[in-house]
Amino acid sequence: MPDCPPSAPPEPSRRQIVVIPFALAQRLADHAIARAKSAEDLLKAVDALKAKLTPDQLNKVVELEARFRARFAHGPRPDFAPPSPDRGDKPGAPAPNSTDDAPPRSRE
Repeated sequence: MPDCPPSAPPEPSRRQIVVIPFALAQRLADHAIARAKSAEDLLKAVDALKAKLTPDQLNKVVELEARFRARFAHGPRPDFAPPSPDRGDKPGAPAPNSTDDAPPRSRE
């Protein structure tokens, strides 16, 4: 048999995932640090702008922010909100105990 060179390890495919301990936590922390740096830059820019605006312009900013909050404030989603008074069990209502109270069964 002819001498064959030792086989090289297979090249990792692009789809192969390398698992590194705490990689997710590291990525989350790195992203949080980057967002914090961006937030600091934003605060510096806001402070610089505030110093240059007139009182009338600052009042206009307050009005615009109020409109923005009113338009985009949706509150909790229905899945997480408590049931409205016209839905759900009523306080003091008896528990269902007969077949009349059970929902109809589907026919399959």
